Amino acid sequence: MGCCEGSCSCGKGSQSPVQENLALVQMSTSQGMLSTHDWMKDLGSFTVKEEVAEIRFKNNRKAFFRNPQGIRLNKDDRVVLETEGGHDLGTISLSGDLAEKKFEQKFISSHKSTLNQIYRKATSVDLDKWLGAKRRERKVLLESRSIARELGLEMSIGDVEFRGDGKKVTICYTADGRVDYRELIRKYATAFKVRIEMKQIGARQNAA
Repeated sequence: MGCCEGSCSCGKGSQSPVQENLALVQMSTSQGMLSTHDWMKDLGSFTVKEEVAEIRFKNNRKAFFRNPQGIRLNKDDRVVLETEGGHDLGTISLSGDLAEKKFEQKFISSHKSTLNQIYRKATSVDLDKWLGAKRRERKVLLESRSIARELGLEMSIGDVEFRGDGKKVTICYTADGRVDYRELIRKYATAFKVRIEMKQIGARQNAA
């Protein structure tokens, strides 16, 4: 019995028609036949470009955040953002290609991996919490100035800004010299019951 009739090692004679066809397409090109190609393997070489968006905060302060989930974002959307020890809430000022171009003009590409991320679009619950924190800002500003005066500190409190989750407040101040505000922070923490961050700003920024 000749080869491929059951007497050689190819085993064709014992195969069904379907098995024979499968064997043919799996034969190597060195045997003059077509070989199979694992196209799924090539998918690993494709990467999705991670987008960035520019976020606007109080007093037109802006920062870039990653959008790893590819959330569809439009200008003026409110979004919940990753931040140290909690979350913040900001407004989209740029997204898509415009945000990418502006980011590339200001930073190197490797900087993108260090950015905090956008969690989601803000819900009504997120917005209510954020608005509640914002309503406290005027009162806290006046109280913070009063406490600083009581301690006799040579500084001017220019503004306060609550984080979106209401658990932290940044107190912006100007001063001509070095200020020891350790006691001030303790009094602020007792009075306001939130985490305190002191941020020194320039006179021009304070006026703005």
